[in-house]
Amino acid sequence: MASARLEGEVVVLTADLLRGTIRSGRLYLPPIKGKRRREMTTLAQSYSALIEVMEGVCRDEVVDALRSIELPSRDRIIGLGLQKLLLDRCEFLMPQGPDPRQLRGDLFRLAAKVRASLADDEVMDRQALVRQVSDSHGITTEQLESLLYADLKGTHLLATVPHDTPEQL
Repeated sequence: MASARLEGEVVVLTADLLRGTIRSGRLYLPPIKGKRRREMTTLAQSYSALIEVMEGVCRDEVVDALRSIELPSRDRIIGLGLQKLLLDRCEFLMPQGPDPRQLRGDLFRLAAKVRASLADDEVMDRQALVRQVSDSHGITTEQLESLLYADLKGTHLLATVPHDTPEQL
């Protein structure tokens, strides 16, 4: 794991995102120069431009969009490192609303209760359960559906995008 300090913050890249060697207990990273540096700067610009238009989008979709940019195999490690540095500088927030764990618990408890009262050949009406729980929390069924798993990291929404230059990455 390597870390560096940029303007008061610690930036950490794990060993799988670095190209370097360890000698006498010290990590040595080869410099990226010339044409390769220009290529990596262009890649960082592409990542930054993509992420700038994604405010309000969930983390999983942002990551998928970044990974959709094709890279030659020799650039894969550097590309993944740039993605991590960029994502670490973004701010992702959980959508506002009732606690997702509480919503899930209420919905699952109600479903278990209703299921226990049904005959073997009866089918549970999921929409009715969702409607009942959403009404009890004063939210719409659409809000309940979107909040059920809002505490998972991948569903957090991109709120703040860094405005670093590609060279800063």
